[in-house]
Parts: sequence; C-alpha cells; structure tokens
Amino acid sequence: MKTERWFQRFTRHSLPRLVWQTLLIYLIITLLALLFVLSVATPETYRQLQLLYGVVMLLVTMALIARYTTQVQRSEARYRQLIEQATDGIFVSDQTGNFLDVNPAGCAMLDYTREELSRRKISDVIDPQDLAAAPLHIDQISFGQTVFSVRRLLPKTGRPLIAEIKARQIEPNRVMGI
Repeated sequence: MKTERWFQRFTRHSLPRLVWQTLLIYLIITLLALLFVLSVATPETYRQLQLLYGVVMLLVTMALIARYTTQVQRSEARYRQLIEQATDGIFVSDQTGNFLDVNPAGCAMLDYTREELSRRKISDVIDPQDLAAAPLHIDQISFGQTVFSVRRLLPKTGRPLIAEIKARQIEPNRVMGI
C-alpha cells in the first residue's frame, strides 16, 4: 500500500517531480548501459556502444521534453479556463497602469472589448475626481501588499459603476486586480 502511494505521489505532475523522474530515468539508463558495456564491450565495439548510448539518451531527452511541454500546455489551458469562466472581473496591468489582460467578466463590467482595454490605462476607467481624492497605491503594491479600495469606475457607456477592488503584484511588473 505504501509503495502504491509513493508511486502515485512520484507520478503526479509538477516540476520538482519531473526533475526527480528525469534524473532517475537518466541514472537507470546510465547504469544499465554501463553494465551492458562492461559485460559485452570489446575495444572494437566500444565506439558503437557509445554511439548507441548517445542515441538512446537523445531519444529519452526528446520524450521527456515532449511530456513536459504537454503538461505545461494542459496547465496553461486549465488556468486560462478558470480565468475566462470567473464571474468577477479580473484585470492584469503593468506597474505603470497599462492593461495587459482582462477576462470576459471585466470586459462586460466596463463595456469594452479586450482589445479596447489593452490600449487603455487603469486611470482611464476611474473617475478623475475619485482618482484625485484617492490616488492609486502603486508603491504599496510594488512592496507586495494587497491593496483594497472602493472605486468609481467609468464604463464605456458613461454610467458610473462603484466597484470594490483588491489588487496585488503577481510577478515583477504585473499587477492583478479583482
């Protein structure tokens, strides 16, 4: 039973596990090749066995790269689906406030298309009086703090919308607001 659990944990998809799996596969192939070479190699066949070993390692490496690429693509597709299906508006911008990405709920909230928002800044969709009274807290966000604010947004239709926004830095030069 413990072996089964260990194997299940070992075969789950994550980068550290993939590294350990790769190292284990390379170690096994290298040991098997070494045993094979020591048992059957003669000076004449040694170069052929070296070539065979190189080809096998190349094929294994290509297979592992293909497997990892597939895992990454699946993970990205799951992430994208979560963001696209969220009912809250999710906005990603750079540190200067330029919109980089927005989900469909965010587009619907502001009545803009994704392309239109990609040409705008956060300050373009916040009421100027609201922005003057409470400037954006980019400095706090850049220090890793989560900033909560209530803002008066200006959708494309012009009718103001009151929104609660939580924003935080998700990676260098990337801020996410929900």
